[in-house]
Amino acid sequence: MSIQCLSLLLLISAANADVIGSSVCFPASIAVKEPHAALCRSMHLRGGDDEAVPAAASQIVAVPPNPKKVYVGNLPISVQDDALKEFLSKVGEVTSLSVKRFPNSDRCKGFAMAEYATEEQAKAAIEQLAGSSFMKRSVLVRADSGIDPAKIAASQAKRAAALARKAEAAARAATNGGAPVRQRRPPSMGHPQFWPKCPPGCRVYVGNIKFGTPWQDVRDHMAKAGHVEFGKIIKAPMTNMDGSISYVSRGFAIVQYRTPQDAEAAVTSLDQSILNGRSIYVRPDQGRRRKTDSNMGEEELANLQVSENQ
Repeated sequence: MSIQCLSLLLLISAANADVIGSSVCFPASIAVKEPHAALCRSMHLRGGDDEAVPAAASQIVAVPPNPKKVYVGNLPISVQDDALKEFLSKVGEVTSLSVKRFPNSDRCKGFAMAEYATEEQAKAAIEQLAGSSFMKRSVLVRADSGIDPAKIAASQAKRAAALARKAEAAARAATNGGAPVRQRRPPSMGHPQFWPKCPPGCRVYVGNIKFGTPWQDVRDHMAKAGHVEFGKIIKAPMTNMDGSISYVSRGFAIVQYRTPQDAEAAVTSLDQSILNGRSIYVRPDQGRRRKTDSNMGEEELANLQVSENQ
């Protein structure tokens, strides 16, 4: 074999080695990029790119709140701009609407920003549309909070700490020869089981709701005591004769108010009030411990079982 042929073979081998090496390194580059994308998703920056590396908090320009803008949350992934604009236009003229979607996809991230023609219309949207039913779910409507670099820095630090704990747990599991423990995360914005964070004492339990009562009726009735921010009628899955699954009301709802004072007013003024021909009872929400609360009387427990099993 000539020297030229040997040289050609060596060049081809070196080129193949470079290609193999680059293919091995490529997933590593993706793995390095993923945490940055996760940080961007946790920041919820308006108009941001999920695949962009987040800037340091010192490099982010602070944007003051816009009194004409509102934040609309807990939207379904299939929401369309026209339907949302029609819903928001019940209280005023929507001059701009930005539904946040995943890159290269029509799926909504679960929230949007809307701007009204006047500040009064934006305030009316917060007061009248918060907690209302839209596409069979309760929606959040809050005032625009702008962009605060300090809050973004805190969010980045919290997310980085969570990623570090997750990596540490996976490393310990790998060392012990077992599978990493999957940590349960609360449902994110847009999930059917999503609940927004709130101070303690802001939620109330509303029992003995007549079956067939829509959430909007419950929301409007409970709004007599204060600002209803969120809520839903609790439902349970039921298997139909054809094997399909449908969700039926369990006869009660959880209502979230903006302040604990509003929730306390609801307990005081709306307990034993009439909703759709039935007397409802309103209690401070105690989560799952409600069913075993020793302070609840036998009659109330009996009424609770009857209302939930109808």
